[in-house]
Amino acid sequence: MSSQTSIFKLVELIQKIYTHGELNPFIQLVQSDSRILLYLFYHPSCHPSDISKSLNMSRPNVTANLKNLEDNEMIVRTLNAKNRREIYVTLTAKGMQEFNNRMSKIIGLFQDWLKLLGEEETEHLIRILEISSDMNNIGEAFKKYVTSEGKESW
Repeated sequence: MSSQTSIFKLVELIQKIYTHGELNPFIQLVQSDSRILLYLFYHPSCHPSDISKSLNMSRPNVTANLKNLEDNEMIVRTLNAKNRREIYVTLTAKGMQEFNNRMSKIIGLFQDWLKLLGEEETEHLIRILEISSDMNNIGEAFKKYVTSEGKESW
């Protein structure tokens, strides 16, 4: 199979998976509010600036997402009594429940997927994802491609 044929096949398969909704729980997990819930699960009582740095999100984006999460009673923001400019963000019981619900869906999705693939194909998939997750290499390859094609930006 040629490289171009493989690329078109990959695009076709990804569109098919997306269209059928199989990835909806995964897509929900990578959205900003879910990423923040996940971060807060592992880093209770942290500063918004920590969230911004760790998740590579702009501060205004973090602030907007925190407001939404606070409006939905999933987090609380607490001022430091000694330094009122310092804010701590913490998950509420409702936020923890929402996090657990989202993670349960993801775990179920992956368990079904891994059962379907079997052990050998699962190891192969993990290896592919490990290679693909090195965005520095992918980013550099993409920059070289764009530069070699004479395209300045997308």
